[in-house]
Amino acid sequence: MEIQLDGNNRLGEGGYGSVFPGTFRGIKVAVKRVLVIDATNENEEKILKQLNHQNIVKLLHFYSDDTFKYFVLELCAASLDQLFLSPDHPRKYKGPRLPHQLTVFTHLASGLKHIHSKNLIHRDIKPENVLIHVDESTCRVTIKWADFGLSRDVNQRGTFTMNSGIKGTKYWYAPELLRQIKEFSQPKRSRTERGTVKSDVFALALVFAYLLLEGDHLYGCNELAIYGNIIDKDPVNMYRIAQSHYAFELISKMLTDDPLLRMTSSEVVEQLNAIGIELSKEGPPCLRNSSPLYETLPIGSYNEVESTDTGPAYMKSIRLANFMATQWSNTNKKILDDGTTLYKLKLNEISTHLGACIKRFSLGPPNPLMDKPWKTILLMGETGSGKTTWINAMINYVLGVEWDDPFRFVLVDEKIKGASQADSQTQGVTAYEIHYQNGFRIPFSLIIVDTPGFGDSERTGRDMEITSAVKLFFQDKNGIQELDIVGFVVQSSLTSLTKSQEYILKSVSNIFGKDIKENVHFLVTFADENSSSVLEAIKKAKLPCLMDSNELPCHQRFNNGSIFQSKHSMNNTQSLQLQWEDRIQNFRSFFEKLSDMPTKSLQKAKVVKTCQEMKKCLETQLNSARNGINVKLMKMEELRKTVEIIALNKDKVDVNEDFDIKVPKVDHTQHEKTKTYSEIRKKYEEVKRKTLDPEALTKALKEDIEKLKKETIEDIKNITNSSNALKTEKLRVPLTTEEYIQTMIENENKDKTPGSLERINSLKALSEFYETNKSFSDNSTY
Repeated sequence: MEIQLDGNNRLGEGGYGSVFPGTFRGIKVAVKRVLVIDATNENEEKILKQLNHQNIVKLLHFYSDDTFKYFVLELCAASLDQLFLSPDHPRKYKGPRLPHQLTVFTHLASGLKHIHSKNLIHRDIKPENVLIHVDESTCRVTIKWADFGLSRDVNQRGTFTMNSGIKGTKYWYAPELLRQIKEFSQPKRSRTERGTVKSDVFALALVFAYLLLEGDHLYGCNELAIYGNIIDKDPVNMYRIAQSHYAFELISKMLTDDPLLRMTSSEVVEQLNAIGIELSKEGPPCLRNSSPLYETLPIGSYNEVESTDTGPAYMKSIRLANFMATQWSNTNKKILDDGTTLYKLKLNEISTHLGACIKRFSLGPPNPLMDKPWKTILLMGETGSGKTTWINAMINYVLGVEWDDPFRFVLVDEKIKGASQADSQTQGVTAYEIHYQNGFRIPFSLIIVDTPGFGDSERTGRDMEITSAVKLFFQDKNGIQELDIVGFVVQSSLTSLTKSQEYILKSVSNIFGKDIKENVHFLVTFADENSSSVLEAIKKAKLPCLMDSNELPCHQRFNNGSIFQSKHSMNNTQSLQLQWEDRIQNFRSFFEKLSDMPTKSLQKAKVVKTCQEMKKCLETQLNSARNGINVKLMKMEELRKTVEIIALNKDKVDVNEDFDIKVPKVDHTQHEKTKTYSEIRKKYEEVKRKTLDPEALTKALKEDIEKLKKETIEDIKNITNSSNALKTEKLRVPLTTEEYIQTMIENENKDKTPGSLERINSLKALSEFYETNKSFSDNSTY
């Protein structure tokens, strides 16, 4: 059975069911179990499938038997009420700190906006139904809405009938609901009462205040007092929120007594974005949290950009470097004497099965849809040549760190490499897999193979041990089979090469073959404008390498001594900034050259050539297929909008009046293109070779949409097969077809390229189509 449920361990329990931990397809999940005879809302499954948003708990699977309904949901760490339990309480939340309060508020508002956009009302908003999700790989915290057992449809105006009574938890009710409870107790009612989605907004304000008041209710300390104070418009604890606080005015507007005058969830999101922009301008004091529960926000990270359902606008504009600094701001950091903050990047160790002499780590989770190429760098150099410093300077370049940033990142430190140069001679080969992320300064993923410093005068045979470990790493099936560049690190001050340096480089040539010389690149460290002495020494030694246009060994200069100094350092000088800018240019040049390097392998040359040609062919096919999918997604949205506009203009259609239809362009070179209703009907009549009435035309348009959905599903399956052929088993991340579609949606939400909104709409429709269409199997993995 795919699902295993731990029935002896309840995560939560309420009037409508219990929640248990379990596993589904090998991943940890939460399973909500509801008695069939007690199920209060037959639509909960349908509602959860409609809601696809990062701030709403995700339904992974649903099934039922004669006794229970089972909702398989993504597992979260806790609910908001668990934040404020006593420290010794067994259910007390003890995970990573939450994001800044403003970010938490925006997560909540964005999720609620999405719910309302689907013409749904939650109806049971309270801290217990707000969950804290922690990404195990990054420790990133996301706030999510849960428990849609009382949710229901609303009309286009956001209202609904309440013939079945008021639902939810009373002391989180809006005043209009409490007043109707009193009216329901009367023997006669003159009219049918209607509810509104804005009761959710009132309850959302109560949750905001609950967080600011650290677990206290805004309207009192017991249920009876809360009921009376809500009806009397008396938030007795409002005085505890300073009027100067950025949320004071917003919460006040959300608590407006008249629902017609109350803010909508969309307006709340917009207001939170505006607050974020203003706080960024005002500086650090406004972004600081007094509570240890929350993170601080990076300064100057807000830009006024369009807000979307996927999160706050200002979060979209945070650079990758700022984001990662925020992620690691609690742990593994060190403040230097000059004020610069160093963040040790979190690495996950990968089993190599190659023994203790070889270690392998990964930075960041792989994104299966990125499919960026991998480039492998083998770094070699004597002890003290500056390899570790070069790696740390490199990662700051890749992550987009700027001179003005008050922080720097560390990929390699003493815990991995040893506390001294002597220690570095005792370490084995270490590989760092750096998975591509949006925001990288380079267009590929990296594998850095770092070797111990050689040239140990006290240990005969140490250099031979190093080359043997390198050979094992690139030959074994559990190692790495390809190499793009050998970075040979040398100090600029050298006037001659040592026997160890010559031995190591010639040994590498023996491992990879004579043609490896076109991949050898000398990384000259501690370099100023004049590095000619060491280059002449390399040339004189006749080491296997290519020459540049100046008849010098191919090389790149680096002066990495000031990588951990910034604009904010006390000893900041103009020369340090110039060194930083020079280093940026040198790394840019280095990676441009790396992009053009031919890949080398330990396999026989003929096999290598065949594999590389096959790989290039598959990559071309993949790019073509993805472009084709994007075109089909845009076309699906164009047809959907066409059907929608025709329906909205039914009165004109009925009297045969022509009208314009504006739809997104398939190639998104422009935002919209305009066609007339008569032009579209004429085109379809020519294809069908018959006259089409309005119903027949709409049917033909919908048939084309369904056809595109089926074709796109097949294209995704083809991409799956091609991608599997490009990936090694170690890097392969299995995804079902549905998960692949969801990942595409997530990537579109992150990238915000032209046409993203249209493609997202089509992907959501594709997801719904896939769920209901039984002709497609969900057994294939990506």
